[in-house]
Amino acid sequence: MPAKDILESKTYQKGGRKITVQRITPIALPAPAKQEPAITPSTPAIRDMIGEFVEENPDAGFLFVGVSVYRSKDSSPQLPEKLALVGMW
Repeated sequence: MPAKDILESKTYQKGGRKITVQRITPIALPAPAKQEPAITPSTPAIRDMIGEFVEENPDAGFLFVGVSVYRSKDSSPQLPEKLALVGMW
């Protein structure tokens, strides 16, 4: 990422690891892949799982998160630093 496109950069250290998170100038992304039908709390199987969980953990709560990971063409599982962007909604 060219330095001119980095709007903000923060580095965190914990347990011998160093993680840098950067906010960058928005870039054009490919269209998202076709989405499968949404799994929501009202999906019967999920509703059953939530019911069981709530019975066993009455003080717990849920947070539903979706994410798209855009990988560069030369990325590989062995080179995670090549991961390009993560979009959350």
